Amino acid sequence: MVFFRIIFSKNTIDKALEKKFILALQNINSPIDYIIPTCSPFESINAALKFKERKDVEIIPFIFDLFAENNNLNRCTFNKRLKKKANMRLERKMLEHSKCIFYVSNWTDYLNENFSEFLTKSIEVEHPLLIKKNECINKSYDENIHIVYTGILDEKIRNPEFALELLIQMSKDIVGDFYSFGSGNIFVEKQSNKFPEKVISHGKVTSVEASKARLMGNILLSIGNKNVTQIPSKTFEYISTGKAILHIAENSSDPTIKLLDKYPAKMIVIKNEFYDIGEIEKFIRKNQFTDIPFDSILKMYYFAYPPYICEKMKSQLTV
Repeated sequence: MVFFRIIFSKNTIDKALEKKFILALQNINSPIDYIIPTCSPFESINAALKFKERKDVEIIPFIFDLFAENNNLNRCTFNKRLKKKANMRLERKMLEHSKCIFYVSNWTDYLNENFSEFLTKSIEVEHPLLIKKNECINKSYDENIHIVYTGILDEKIRNPEFALELLIQMSKDIVGDFYSFGSGNIFVEKQSNKFPEKVISHGKVTSVEASKARLMGNILLSIGNKNVTQIPSKTFEYISTGKAILHIAENSSDPTIKLLDKYPAKMIVIKNEFYDIGEIEKFIRKNQFTDIPFDSILKMYYFAYPPYICEKMKSQLTV
């Protein structure tokens, strides 16, 4: 139903969802000075702007995923082209009526190319997910080298088939642990049934269990999105651990490649490009006990540290 509502509307806005956000704002009894909506979904920003038309409030959007240029959101190329101008008008309205905006790196080029006149009120940060690990984990894995993946797998957007193919080619003491769910998890289950000692499917777990799994693993497996307009937030969860990261990219435009550029313990393998399984194993064995101090990580990725972003945001709150 949502699909058809969006397809036949003049822009890529789910009006029903937007109304729910507006109603939620109207049901707040305390006075509101600032609204900090996020994108995605863009409906939250639209709702905040409509609320502002009736109330004296300031809007400070925090934008993550692209909107007008979002391939997944717009369903198909034709729909994206058809509604691009209308969606860009909504983006312009957001910029015009906001006190300022916070944005992450996948918006940088887009803002420069299309809305450069608003750069003075635009503040670049990152996903506020760089958090110092504070759990004491006793390893419960065996003597094998465990490559851990945590998160969603999607058959069309984040497909694990190539990563599984690489894993199966490696020596028998290199094991893959998948704490995953989603339509792409069917490929993990298939290989787990076929190679039960090589691919271990743990299924969907809580965020606490996923955090423990990352700390217990030797190497963290990252799988890039086909949609290169999105930066997986999990990258910062991985970086926070200080462990080595093996990133499987769909193509060379994957934004995670640039994000990991300064990270000292990473290896990038690009699908459909030449790779040497021996070199991948060499990286894994060399970095299986990597533990980069958080202070070093913080110097490299301070712009994703929640206290840093909070201070930036507090500087804009002048009631």
